[in-house]
Amino acid sequence: MEKYVIYKQGSATEPYELELTLDSITISCTCQAANMGLPCKHRINVLNGHTYDVINKDDENVLMAISVASDTIRQSVIPKYLKEHEAAKKNLKAKNEAAEKIFKKQRDAIIALALKKGTKSATEKASADLNNALQDCVNAAAEVEGLLKALQTVFIRP
Repeated sequence: MEKYVIYKQGSATEPYELELTLDSITISCTCQAANMGLPCKHRINVLNGHTYDVINKDDENVLMAISVASDTIRQSVIPKYLKEHEAAKKNLKAKNEAAEKIFKKQRDAIIALALKKGTKSATEKASADLNNALQDCVNAAAEVEGLLKALQTVFIRP
């Protein structure tokens, strides 16, 4: 297993240490975001081939490893997956916004019916529509969360 240690200067006084493994293209980082399990710009920059803030870029093996990892990522399905993810995220956002509008409309209808002392069946229908719209919002949010977790799992490992 080929492992390479890369030192990147970040916002902290001490450089961050990244460990890049070429066998399965995994990368770890000692920054706070990575320690919390979130994608970090240091790992993403290395995987995109950026070396501007790499401290040990005079080490030809490190530069070669960054280049190999970057080329492997570019030639993989990951860029296609990321584009599909972004499109799905926009689609879900639009669905969520539409569901939210329906939710607000139904909420306003329930309030109007209550103020006018509308019929019980009209109030129940508006209430059921409101619950459906709310469930659509919850489902859209869950889909976005699932996509984000899948992206973290596939693309960036802490």
